[in-house]
Amino acid sequence: MGSKNTEVQTNTPGWSVAPETADIGTLRGMVPGGDYKTPIRNQYARAEQDLSRSYNNPMGAFTSADVRDKSMRSQKLDMQQSLGMDLANAEQENANATFNRQATVSGLTAPQFYNAQSKTTTLFTAWNGVQLGLGTGVPLLKKVFS
Repeated sequence: MGSKNTEVQTNTPGWSVAPETADIGTLRGMVPGGDYKTPIRNQYARAEQDLSRSYNNPMGAFTSADVRDKSMRSQKLDMQQSLGMDLANAEQENANATFNRQATVSGLTAPQFYNAQSKTTTLFTAWNGVQLGLGTGVPLLKKVFS
């Protein structure tokens, strides 16, 4: 007959925290994001100056000062709207970059799960006692006491 042994395996989980290193400390202390707003504002200011300088008479000699002022105002409003959208996009990119840096640091310093201990226990049943009593349990004794 086959062996009637019952084995129970018990695993004990563990967590390992990454050690604090100088590199991780440097990553944590990084200044969040760059300043995208200043270069964008400077670029639009230069474009607005160029627009104002070029408005001597863009429509030719047959336009009035009123038409010239209204068309220049319209172009300036378009530029201001574009500036607002570009500043919003730059702020979103800055927030995304900051989040990605923080996510990278948290991934590097997150505790790691591992199997701390694994233990296998063989239960001694009544059938094992019968085998020992009949003298057929020698292989069983080797297994139990090894």
